[in-house]
Amino acid sequence: MVAAGVAAAEDVVVAAAGAADARMDRSFRASGFATSPGAFPGPVDISRARRYSTFREEPLMRWKVGIAGPPAVLHQLAIVVSNDDMRLDVRDDLAFLSGARLDALSDIASVQREAERIVTIMSAFARLLLGVSDSLRVVDVAETPAADPGAAVAGSASTPSDAGASPQNGVPDAWPRSSLLQSLRLVLSNPAMEQALSLRDTSRLDGSRLSQICRIVEAAAGRSAVTRFSGMSQTALQRLHAAASLSAAEGNDAGDGAAPAEGSPDRMTLAEARSLVDRLLMAWVGSVARHTPGLQAR
Repeated sequence: MVAAGVAAAEDVVVAAAGAADARMDRSFRASGFATSPGAFPGPVDISRARRYSTFREEPLMRWKVGIAGPPAVLHQLAIVVSNDDMRLDVRDDLAFLSGARLDALSDIASVQREAERIVTIMSAFARLLLGVSDSLRVVDVAETPAADPGAAVAGSASTPSDAGASPQNGVPDAWPRSSLLQSLRLVLSNPAMEQALSLRDTSRLDGSRLSQICRIVEAAAGRSAVTRFSGMSQTALQRLHAAASLSAAEGNDAGDGAAPAEGSPDRMTLAEARSLVDRLLMAWVGSVARHTPGLQAR
């Protein structure tokens, strides 16, 4: 009799516990949580939690990269590199690179590497299009609090667009806004182009670099395509190869007025070879950009 009473009491306790568990389960589900195995999130990524809002995929912190270079060129670049993916803002004599491309990275070393890539290509374009002799360079990488989106929207309503503005110091507005951004995105997504443009970012464009650039372009595009998009004849390309190869073999880093070697009246000068390589690079980038669907929308 006593045993039967104890068993009945145990059944009551078990039933009550089960009801309590059920109520707790319903309460958790109603609050947005689940009690089934595997329903809870895994370990928290501390670096991501520090940089992103808990409730929205908007960064709490943003990367900002300081860039030094000729002020006129920095102002010119800031006109065209100005979307959410990559943006340049000039203050005093420095430009600051920011944007979603950098904010997607979680550590300073990765940001430094990506910034160096971007700045090297921008510097090469500055040499090709404006003939500048000094490279752009990364001088600082910092993480700063994100601006208030509401304040940014309010500020943009009262700030006129600078799309057609001219940079300081009298440099002409030579780069169409969309064209340079498209080219920059293209080169960053094309390893062969990035290698060739990186080689071009120097004030000492000697025969060795010229020869390397020619080989990269022809390997990536094919000689027949190079002839087509550059407008250069096969004879001109052969002379360019010969001049670059001979200059590299001789260690010839002579100035722009270097004359052909004695006994080779048809040999191209180093200055002529440099000019043709620049023309070749720009024609290559332009040709691929025209045949890359969706590049403008990226």
